[in-house]
Amino acid sequence: MNWPNKLTTLRLFVAPFFFLSFIYCGKWGKLISLLIAGIIELSDLFDGLMARRYKQITDFGKIFDPFADSLARFTYFITFLTAGLMPGWMVLIIFYRDSITSVLRLVASLRGSVVAARISGKIKAEVQAIGVLLILIMINIKDFFNMTYPFDLNKVIYYIFLTITLITFYSAIDYTVGNFHHIKKIKK
Repeated sequence: MNWPNKLTTLRLFVAPFFFLSFIYCGKWGKLISLLIAGIIELSDLFDGLMARRYKQITDFGKIFDPFADSLARFTYFITFLTAGLMPGWMVLIIFYRDSITSVLRLVASLRGSVVAARISGKIKAEVQAIGVLLILIMINIKDFFNMTYPFDLNKVIYYIFLTITLITFYSAIDYTVGNFHHIKKIKK
């Protein structure tokens, strides 16, 4: 269990606390959720950098890193859905995209292949992380400073989620089209 794998495992364990603090702990819980999201996103950044730099890429990391990312980010979106901040159809698109890529990875691995990371997946991950952190920052500023924004905060949150959803949808199409050869092989 090297440091990159420990960071990946950390994401698996702290993700549920994001939900619990945001939904059940009032304005302080939202601040804690922002800190948890920051930890999750920084651990995602650093585990990859450390694994590549110190040549500590492992089978565990190859499997659990994308799983931990999906689980943590899906926790964000279930939390926002539960809080009434995000429409269900957007959460479904994000869930379906992650499910599609998981199935593609599984099918490829059964055939002795690997589904290579695609630029659309990296962009999707960055947009999701930045969008979630931005929303959490705006909510916390409003709650702690009783700030009234010169814009409708709910509309801004909606458009951030819409942007996340559209980029995620594009990534789903890109992964499916780019890896369709794995799906074709299932018939054989």
